[in-house]
Amino acid sequence: MLELTQQFSYSTVFNFIKNNQILFTVFITILILKMKEISKVNIYLSGIVYFLGTFFHELAHYIIALITTFRLPGRISLFPKYEIVNGRRVIALGYVEVKNSSLNILNAFPIGMAPLLLLYLAYIVSKYFFIYYGIWFEVGIIAYILQSFFMATLIINSVA
Repeated sequence: MLELTQQFSYSTVFNFIKNNQILFTVFITILILKMKEISKVNIYLSGIVYFLGTFFHELAHYIIALITTFRLPGRISLFPKYEIVNGRRVIALGYVEVKNSSLNILNAFPIGMAPLLLLYLAYIVSKYFFIYYGIWFEVGIIAYILQSFFMATLIINSVA
């Protein structure tokens, strides 16, 4: 009979994560989604859990607004706040303010769809993460967890 330390040694866990990277990324994605669901109760917890994803999501809107309107967008917020929508109190995670005078159908659509570019960024992370990570750090379990976390965060926030 194997002892617990023999069954779950570092190399066993590392090899499992390395060989089942897609499965591990799906697991991290589900974990992040559950954390986000639980965090909706408290605005401060939401701010912590959503911050990285909100940053990239709003940055995508900001960059495309800058490119398509040829002006700096107005205010940008990355911190959650309560809003009343249809009589319900909801948490707004962030926003980028663009002046209505500079919006038309040709630039409003790309600005709204900009977070879909995060899917491409997730692909870049999946393809090149270990090349750049390996230059500075030893590739181990933490590297695979970081890569899966970044990919999951980018994928989730490209559509939410």
